[in-house]
Amino acid sequence: MQCGLEFFGAKQVVFASDCPFDPEGGPMFIRTIPEAIDSLKLSEEEREGIYFGNALRLLKMPCC
Repeated sequence: MQCGLEFFGAKQVVFASDCPFDPEGGPMFIRTIPEAIDSLKLSEEEREGIYFGNALRLLKMPCC
């Protein structure tokens, strides 16, 4: 994840999962991806972008 962020930049990354294609049948990736994102040294703006803001921008949808 860190390599992808360094290469593409936080404004080009969106939260996603391969649910239900994990060893637990879905819940593992939904639980561990946010843990991984939150463990990175990101600003609040970058974190919000990854979780929802970048997708809204990509889809040309208004925020909130």
